[in-house]
Amino acid sequence: MSVHTQCLILPSLYRDSVVLMQLSRTLESQPHIHQAAVMMGTPQNRDLLREAGLLTPEAEASGANDLLICVQADSPEAANAALQHARELCMQHQVHRDEAGETAPRTLATALRRMPDANLVCISVPGQYAYREARRALEQGLHVFLFSDHVDLDAEIELKQIASQHGLLVMGPDCGTAMIRGMPLGFANQWPSGPVGLIAASGTGLQQVSCLLAHQGVGISHAIGVGGRDLHRDLTGHSMRAALQALARDDDTRVIVLISKPPDPEVSGILAREAAGSGKPCILAFIGDDQPRPDTLGLYRVTTLEAAALAATALARGNTPSARIEPLPPHLVAAAETARQTLRSDQHLVHGLYCGGTLAAESLWLLRHAFKSVDSNLD
Repeated sequence: MSVHTQCLILPSLYRDSVVLMQLSRTLESQPHIHQAAVMMGTPQNRDLLREAGLLTPEAEASGANDLLICVQADSPEAANAALQHARELCMQHQVHRDEAGETAPRTLATALRRMPDANLVCISVPGQYAYREARRALEQGLHVFLFSDHVDLDAEIELKQIASQHGLLVMGPDCGTAMIRGMPLGFANQWPSGPVGLIAASGTGLQQVSCLLAHQGVGISHAIGVGGRDLHRDLTGHSMRAALQALARDDDTRVIVLISKPPDPEVSGILAREAAGSGKPCILAFIGDDQPRPDTLGLYRVTTLEAAALAATALARGNTPSARIEPLPPHLVAAAETARQTLRSDQHLVHGLYCGGTLAAESLWLLRHAFKSVDSNLD
């Protein structure tokens, strides 16, 4: 059966990724639609659309500020109907209203006049405008949850330096999830409240550990995302250190977990020293970082997300974590070896699909721990 690919370009129209994903799902659920994607026309997004076979020549010429609606359908008529429906849905988001039915404020100043006691702002604007809006918020004395991505590293450094000078916290940029005293920011699951505070430079890592804790019956006091680059050498873990200090003072938090892919070694050392001096038991879950280090009282190093959750569960219940948690259980190693032996001599690739970079990095480390020689496109 032939399929018809069509794209609709809405120039200079921005919607954040939450809205875009909802629109994509709505389109794909319609009859006669095979694939659908609603994205901003950034170079990275155009690459994704091209790989999916959804990019038309017209969409190829779009810009980063344009909104693209792309569909594959049984017929031109079905494609046109889906595109027009998507256009209508996009326009419905043009005017936002709050719970009282009032038009939502369009500027920070207007929002602060309505909520003068607010101390935190969520920012989701195109990356080139994110620095300006975040700086304005910091200058107003507000903590910042910065959902926006494509923010320059130099801009992130400056924002976090400003935040540090004012005793404020910048969560992000490209921070997708957090929960402050039970209030979700960005994407969040419904977690029970409890004594464990999470700080993560990895959204999927934070989600995984929090869900594993909930499965053990252990709740979360706060879950703070800091953005994936926060542990970069030039950033020195600004936001993670600020969040660590905040949780160290928080009466509801008894155990602290720091989550990241392996950070810069110098930053790792700084975080370890500050965690050890926090006055609370801290777990360093720097995925795959298995370098031997001297023991430090109250500091527990683990190499997987599951080990982090198990250690936090033990500490929350007043127990001492196991000295060693086997990274990959023997029965799984045996199963992987059996599967490997079924490969032909000309088969060398195993494809893994992951919904987060940290989960992929963790799997790669586990496989290398079991089989030593494993190559990956993540290297």
